[in-house]
Amino acid sequence: NNTPGLNDVPYQLNNVKVEFDRPFTELLKTAKVIILDTPATTLVEACSTRVPIFVLGGRCKYTDDFLAVIKRRVVWSETLEDLLGRLTVFLETDIYEADVDDQTFLQQYGASNRIAEVAESVRGCLLDRINYFNNKKEC
Repeated sequence: NNTPGLNDVPYQLNNVKVEFDRPFTELLKTAKVIILDTPATTLVEACSTRVPIFVLGGRCKYTDDFLAVIKRRVVWSETLEDLLGRLTVFLETDIYEADVDDQTFLQQYGASNRIAEVAESVRGCLLDRINYFNNKKEC
């Protein structure tokens, strides 16, 4: 997260620059590799590119279905040591253990749909919930 005030940068590295002046989606345009430690909206945004993505899981519990799909697109690690090892292999050899062209995650989670399709899907979900609770009260 490169939003000012939301992350501390506890130390400075000569070869790492933390960019606070541009949004994440702007940084994606020139990224050579993306590393995420808490996949959320940034994961969806990153998956819309063809840039290699490395993810450190372990902070949240993810469903097996989600993990099976996302691991087609990203290199997912549960430990920092595993992430660093796999990232090192990629940086030294260009071997990427996932497929930058895999769109399964975006398709399955609606991110590849047009805005109107997403809005209609959300509308349908909300109406289903409203109807569920209305019917529950009538029982």
